Amino acid sequence: MKNKALGLALLTIAIIGISKLLIIDKNKTSLYKTKSSKIKKNTKNIFINQVWHDDIKRLIKSGEIPNAWSKINQIIFIATDPETKELTKYLKAPVKINKSGEYRLEISVISHQSDLNKTQILLQHNIIQNDNDDTIWEINRTYNLKNN
Repeated sequence: MKNKALGLALLTIAIIGISKLLIIDKNKTSLYKTKSSKIKKNTKNIFINQVWHDDIKRLIKSGEIPNAWSKINQIIFIATDPETKELTKYLKAPVKINKSGEYRLEISVISHQSDLNKTQILLQHNIIQNDNDDTIWEINRTYNLKNN
């Protein structure tokens, strides 16, 4: 009888612990739910924007971004699959729009799993001259996303 009561108490504690873990897991603010890279609806991804903005600031400071960056009058996101289409709703490009600028920035958004099974996002930046559609500069940047 004593062993049954102890077993029941331990089972109850385990169930409570698991249910708390599940509740915590549901409240995570990460972008991806599973390995299949399903993007949570209504999740504003502050994380990817902050990492992206910090990276671009560092590139500007080190002189790796051309002067044309300050002459961009339009930003176009190109999603490559349904997941990245959802993600582009939350992306805020680290560029100040110059209405009299002569270039546009096209950003292709590509998601994939790394060798370490981490979800990553590749942002391919192309600065394109508006009058002749020539690409004058490009850079690819890959960022790890927070996973469950």
